[in-house]
Amino acid sequence: MYQELSQLLDDIGYAFDKHELKICTIRAQKNKVIKAMLVTAKELNFDISSNLSKSVLSAIVSQDEVSEQQAISVLTKYVLGDNTVRKEMRESLFLAMVRESEEFHIVMLLNGEGVNRVI
Repeated sequence: MYQELSQLLDDIGYAFDKHELKICTIRAQKNKVIKAMLVTAKELNFDISSNLSKSVLSAIVSQDEVSEQQAISVLTKYVLGDNTVRKEMRESLFLAMVRESEEFHIVMLLNGEGVNRVI
């Protein structure tokens, strides 16, 4: 999506900040995925009023380059799973989300492990 938009803007001679464009493109993709997950959640009668449910959706979409289909698949597995499956999935999703955070990176650096971390 980013490459297509970047090429289109180049073709029409529009000047833009590539970093800002990439961030906007990622945000647009995440919005698209979240909208699809919200529709699926309603179809599956999944209550998204709690902060826990919203956190699960946020954790799913926070994965690098997650597609709509991948996100919907993970959400469906979560919703249809029993309590044990849900708990395991939440833990996995939340840990993955935290590992991508700036705070986790700072902890790694200050603990002397930052050199070993691949970003």
